[in-house]
Amino acid sequence: VIVFTYKVVINKVDEESKPLEGAVFTLEKLVKTDVSAAATWKAIDAVEVNNETQIDLLENIKENVVVSANKDIILNMDNKTIENLNNNNIINLSGDLKILDGTINGVDFKEKNASILVNDNSNLELVNVNISRNSTYDYKWETIEVSGNLDISGGTISSESSHAIFNRGVVTINGGTVSTTNSITIFNNENSQLTLNSGVV
Repeated sequence: VIVFTYKVVINKVDEESKPLEGAVFTLEKLVKTDVSAAATWKAIDAVEVNNETQIDLLENIKENVVVSANKDIILNMDNKTIENLNNNNIINLSGDLKILDGTINGVDFKEKNASILVNDNSNLELVNVNISRNSTYDYKWETIEVSGNLDISGGTISSESSHAIFNRGVVTINGGTVSTTNSITIFNNENSQLTLNSGVV
């Protein structure tokens, strides 16, 4: 079993303390007592490949996840959906994360938090992922807040009331659509970098 508090603990190892080849395990996130214990990233046949943890999402879930530094994760959503369990970021990223083929919905936020927070020195790659955020006017905020690196290939990034992306870091768009209804679509802060190779903004 791997217990996933964004510090990985492996208890299936060989004499060199390396994971056993072919070991099958489940990733679970320990949660605070005020958060539903049902909140997990569920996976089957999750394996380490080139030092990356690959996770297959099995069902639609409500979750708020913190990915710590020095983690390198591929999340295959398999066209499933993740929604926020509470008012925190759905994903608070300090490591490296690649997300494939799914939908991430920030629903009815009652605090000023982005659906996804990309911290300094972190890397988020989105491939065919649809990400949104909605709230009342009092709690409007950007959908993705970037201080690290964001790479978008396909999918949609949208906001109903604020910026789709607030960029303090480096954003590269290779495809997809970025849109907002009532604000600047991508707000580039001082010293940020935006590269639009393809796609619609």
